Amino acid sequence: MSKKKKKNAPNEYSFEERSTPLIAQRGFTPISSAFLSYYAQLNITVGEAMLLIHLMSFKWTRDAPFPAISRLAKLMGCSERNIRKLCASLESVGYLKRVGRSGTSNQFDLSGLYAKLEDMINVERASASAPTAVPVLQPQTVPQPLRRQPPQTVPQPLRRQPPQTVSVPMPQPVSVPMPAPDMEPRPGFPWDTPSEQQPATIQLVNNEGGQ
Repeated sequence: MSKKKKKNAPNEYSFEERSTPLIAQRGFTPISSAFLSYYAQLNITVGEAMLLIHLMSFKWTRDAPFPAISRLAKLMGCSERNIRKLCASLESVGYLKRVGRSGTSNQFDLSGLYAKLEDMINVERASASAPTAVPVLQPQTVPQPLRRQPPQTVPQPLRRQPPQTVSVPMPQPVSVPMPAPDMEPRPGFPWDTPSEQQPATIQLVNNEGGQ
């Protein structure tokens, strides 16, 4: 048997239960989860994203919010000039449009931001519903075993050979037998015996006319 909820029991889904009663007294700002999911893909700075959140906090109906520049500067802790720079940057990418009003603050049209978020949601849904392409298996080539290569012979550097010595035979002296003193001369020899050798005589010639 299901338990019945007690009367006057606090709603666990209320903002007061999800935060604290004191914080709930200051109210809350409904921020789309799409903005929190895609703001990093909008190519905007953190300051520009914070300005958009503050503008959403002033959007109470379908109409565009119209907070004063001075109010936004006080909430963000910066100068009014900085707020105007952030607005101009958001206008350049089409996420914001300032609509002037006479004698009062401008309106901040956020329709460009909402249109961009819807486009991003549709792209995500289309990619999720697209059929998944089945990868085609490519035939794999089986690597052939490496053949054993014959060892390569590395030529050795030529060594310098020492010079070879060539022995040339020297002519041997020929000994000619000399005749002994008491030896008789033999015919054909170019010398005479000592007894036959005549002493050489030297004649002195006197240049004056006498010998």
